Amino acid sequence: MMLWRLWRERNAEVWSGNAMEVNSVWSLAVRYLEDFQGVRKYRSSLQPSVTRCNSWHPPSPGMLKLNVDTTFFEDTLQMGFGMVLRNDRGEFCACRSKVVGGLYDVEVGEAFGVLEALSWIKNIGVGRVVV
Repeated sequence: MMLWRLWRERNAEVWSGNAMEVNSVWSLAVRYLEDFQGVRKYRSSLQPSVTRCNSWHPPSPGMLKLNVDTTFFEDTLQMGFGMVLRNDRGEFCACRSKVVGGLYDVEVGEAFGVLEALSWIKNIGVGRVVV
């Protein structure tokens, strides 16, 4: 976190000419690190509240079903999304995966995954989908 803040301030000076005093940059970097450590400590005390389904149920005839799952890479502060599109017979139609920067709690991360999946199916022109 500290290196990221130092890098960010260096870029601000190089590309925009916005220079900060060294002590100010250092104080911001330390504050970012402390905030990050506080959030990690808080997150580790939370229990995930995710309910998993044990079986897949097909959509209505003529519809497609989109299943989405999100995983969290705490060591790299990233999230990964996996999405699968299947028809009403359970046959594979399409899939996609994506990794993005950022790490959020489970509910927000899953919501980001659904948002990413909806954007994907819109971009490929698929309609009549159940999520």
